Amino acid sequence: LDHRSASLAVGGGAELSVFRAPINSNAATIYPGSQTQALGRAASGEVIRLDRKNSSNSLFVTVGKRIFKVEEGSVLFIKPLNGSGPVSVHTLKRAGGKGKAAPAYRGVMVARAYGNSSLRLSLILDIDDYLRGVLQSEIPASYHAEAIKAQAVAARTYSLNPRVDHRPDGINVCDSYLCCQYFGGLNANLSSAHR
Repeated sequence: LDHRSASLAVGGGAELSVFRAPINSNAATIYPGSQTQALGRAASGEVIRLDRKNSSNSLFVTVGKRIFKVEEGSVLFIKPLNGSGPVSVHTLKRAGGKGKAAPAYRGVMVARAYGNSSLRLSLILDIDDYLRGVLQSEIPASYHAEAIKAQAVAARTYSLNPRVDHRPDGINVCDSYLCCQYFGGLNANLSSAHR
């Protein structure tokens, strides 16, 4: 997802850290770990604001009254403290939430400056959580169990071998139904049929 700015919040709080990526690195192969530098923490539900200011190549992160500058070429990790999140993106509206609710995602949110004035948000999460999000977005829980199982097999196959190569974008798959699978996040009220 490309944005000029974004507002997020994490249930349970979050740890913010930065990875100084080599210029030609592929973000799809970067994971939060020992090579990151801690920036700080956000309390449960505290708004994390991400901005690209003017023509700066840096990303500015505001948490409460604290402002952090993430230098060009660096990647920001927003990792839930309780390990499960969710990360809510308040500046993003999804049709599945009837355009009202901010989508919630499990996993580690990744932000980086992109292009001349955008920031790119991506997500690192386990494939099973990804598939649950795809299934609840693409097939109603009221469908027959065998149809949901078939959709799960197709979604898993596609996620491992997507039709469009997004590696140049620093991701494995995007969340658009136009070229990949629609992933609207992970609903807290996940149907038992989608588990």
